Amino acid sequence: MADQSNICTLESEKVTPEPKRFCKYTSDSESDQLQNNIVMEEVLSHHDDPQSDTDSVVQSNTSPSTSHTLLSQPPIIFTTTEGQSVNLSEVIKHTIASPDFVECIGPLIANVVKASVDSALSNYVSNLEAKIEKQEQTISDLMVQNSELKESNKQMNGRVNSIEIDLEELQQYGRRNSLRFHNVPLKKTELGSTDDKIVGLCKSLLDVDITVDDIDRSHIIGSINKYGNAQLICRFRNWKIKNSIFQKKRKLKNNPDKTVITEDLTQYRQYLMKS
Repeated sequence: MADQSNICTLESEKVTPEPKRFCKYTSDSESDQLQNNIVMEEVLSHHDDPQSDTDSVVQSNTSPSTSHTLLSQPPIIFTTTEGQSVNLSEVIKHTIASPDFVECIGPLIANVVKASVDSALSNYVSNLEAKIEKQEQTISDLMVQNSELKESNKQMNGRVNSIEIDLEELQQYGRRNSLRFHNVPLKKTELGSTDDKIVGLCKSLLDVDITVDDIDRSHIIGSINKYGNAQLICRFRNWKIKNSIFQKKRKLKNNPDKTVITEDLTQYRQYLMKS
């Protein structure tokens, strides 16, 4: 009876081995001349210790960054045909850190980057060339337009000059019956009777007999200077009367008041006379 009890106790104390899952595959590598079959074993270990579960819950509840922390993934282990276990993460780390790997992968990365940069640069240059061509066309069109505007402006200037000449001649034609009398002795009381003043001046200095009826209009230009002299302008009824007086202007050469007679010229013709 005692033996049976001991046997039951021993059987209850036996530990059930942890389950393991194996995933077998065969990979053929053209660069590997040995072409070994590698068996991949993924070990998923789940501990049934209640204390471990409690620690995980406490750690999850006290994490400062998140309220739910995932359990760390178990490493992936390769088991070779020779029975050696290899950690995939370690293999990757050593491979990346290997100078041979860097030497091999460097040119490949450089080629990829160069191709990408060449493509981007080519697209940029193509777009830039298109913009430059468009701007050159715009500049060419503007130059043509500018030439046309210059020619049009030249023609307009010619027309304006012609109009100015016609206007100047028209203004001078309107003054053809007028004369200007310079340095005429004049009192302030005579400002309202300039017609009589001119009639008297023509009789006394020029020996020309005219009447007030021969004058269309006369008036002072400016004001009387400090010497008591002024400039008068007179428009006669017709050109014949005006011309008969203007032809006698030489008789004023030695008059004591230095009175002179000139034609009523436009500003442009006065400028030409002075230059």
